[in-house]
Amino acid sequence: MLQRPGGREKKLADAARHWAAWQQGGATFSVWPENAQTLQVFLALDRCWRIDGMSGQCLGLDRSAIESTLRLLQIHRRQHRKILLDLLLMEQAVLEVLEREQKRKGA
Repeated sequence: MLQRPGGREKKLADAARHWAAWQQGGATFSVWPENAQTLQVFLALDRCWRIDGMSGQCLGLDRSAIESTLRLLQIHRRQHRKILLDLLLMEQAVLEVLEREQKRKGA
């Protein structure tokens, strides 16, 4: 599991949590300029989440979709690794929100 760093990474995780909550009727949020490109990629991957066919549980982002999305958005290759690591941090934050929501509904 990814650690919860501070600063820019925390803001990315917060943005992912807000996105997950927004999918269920949550609020808006602001984005730091240095996170805008990663958020653009994250939002472009909106329909690229892998779902377990039996349980309906969200498993995470489709890794092959990440690379193709980076290319389609014409993001320079030098940025790919940084954005991938940021996306993994955001993915973990979303999965935590969805797991918490699933537990709340199951309880």
